[in-house]
Amino acid sequence: MVVVEILKERDYHTVESRDGASAMKAFSAFPVIDLVITDVGLPNGMNGRQLPTLLERSGQELPYCSLPVTLRTRC
Repeated sequence: MVVVEILKERDYHTVESRDGASAMKAFSAFPVIDLVITDVGLPNGMNGRQLPTLLERSGQELPYCSLPVTLRTRC
């Protein structure tokens, strides 16, 4: 993911998840998360707007950013 690569180049620690359920597990494994960046459309039933709401229910307020992803190909 481009965003992850850019953040790592700038010495940020990142945690990458493939869907909402694995993001919830990652959140449990890392007690301090400062920012959540999520795609609006996630696979496997949870969307990018639901994820921050569920994470906040665990008791930590999180700033988050939902990014719509557009894939473009060259013709």
